[in-house]
Amino acid sequence: MIKRICIIFSLLVLSIVSYAQNQFVYVRYNPKHGNASAIVRTIDNMMRNAQGQVVVFISRASSPIIANNESEWEDVRAGLLRMQTAYEYYAEDESHYLNNYFSKLFAESVDRDLHLKGHADKSWFCTFIISDAMLNSEEFESLAEAISVNELARRMSVDVMTYNESQRLSSAEIVSNTMFKFNISE
Repeated sequence: MIKRICIIFSLLVLSIVSYAQNQFVYVRYNPKHGNASAIVRTIDNMMRNAQGQVVVFISRASSPIIANNESEWEDVRAGLLRMQTAYEYYAEDESHYLNNYFSKLFAESVDRDLHLKGHADKSWFCTFIISDAMLNSEEFESLAEAISVNELARRMSVDVMTYNESQRLSSAEIVSNTMFKFNISE
């Protein structure tokens, strides 16, 4: 029964991802929290099923790696699979970088109601892949703040997925006392 639910959920996520023409994938990987193979398999599937641009953002201290196409992803993919130590995480630097990057990637502007909007928001789907350990730490609050400040959940479909020692990613269950809402499609 659990396998059937996981398969149905995976197909649902893939159908949503297939509907969105463009995909932004954020990855914060720490080898001590799990194996990169599940992350790589998920992104490979996104690349195969993509109908538009797929951007993979690998969090890496103050110098993230960004793959804008399949050939760039192949290089990043190999590095992710070989990674043996985690990079430092500078939450403030990364939030600043993500805010600037989202502004360019989504061609953001402010509408007359003082909300952010992008040139083609509805054609984007954002997936944030983090470890189970990060989800339950202060580090997640910085990432959640970047998602909230950029109003991503209001503008496009956003999914937060977690990894651990298992061979599959799972959808994050955000604790109820958080002020941020995820897994929202408008």
